[in-house]
Amino acid sequence: MKIKKRMLVIMAIAITVVSCKKDEIKVNETTTQNSNSGNGGNSDYTPLAIGNYWVYKNYEVDSLGNETEVQYLDSVVITHDTIINGNTYYIFEGTNYPLPQNWHYIKIVRDSGDYLVNEQGKILFSSNDFSNILSEKIEIYNTGDTIYYIQFKMEQVYNSVSLPAGVFNNVYNYQGTLIVPGSSLNPRYLDNYYAPGIGEIVKTNSFVSMPKMFKKKLLRYNVN
Repeated sequence: MKIKKRMLVIMAIAITVVSCKKDEIKVNETTTQNSNSGNGGNSDYTPLAIGNYWVYKNYEVDSLGNETEVQYLDSVVITHDTIINGNTYYIFEGTNYPLPQNWHYIKIVRDSGDYLVNEQGKILFSSNDFSNILSEKIEIYNTGDTIYYIQFKMEQVYNSVSLPAGVFNNVYNYQGTLIVPGSSLNPRYLDNYYAPGIGEIVKTNSFVSMPKMFKKKLLRYNVN
């Protein structure tokens, strides 16, 4: 059971601070200035205001890339904010298929200026850093063997993205590359698309023990 719990890989929600990791970019938790504000920066790609919400359709994706829509919709809402170490963070709550459909915390986010980060300093997005690995994680068994390795970088999406909620341009991808030793599916790419003025429009999740992946596509939204 412990191994099964560790084998769950949910991008940006269930992936926690790395237990065994290489060096990653450090975020200064005392920084409060938003150098990107009003210039297509981080908060433009994730509008941070209480009451903003997003509703997603869910799809299961097989190893060939075929998508099958499932009956569940997911909702994510910024319910309130909180102060941590003098910085204002916004609380995202909602549901997250294929996890049980109970309402829970999704993530806690603030704009540090160069990055969107959570309360532990993990980088969740950048609108200007397309060179560095923003986050990485290695999960291992007690024997020392690697269960999986995942790293996240920003990528530019050059084509328009057509979704149930509409057509989106100037999209950025916080993309995860997942490696499972011995798997014929390596590498697997976890695409997480963000659109300016909207927020996250596509999210991809994966269990390392399953060949299929889980994708969310934006259906409707309300942002301020």
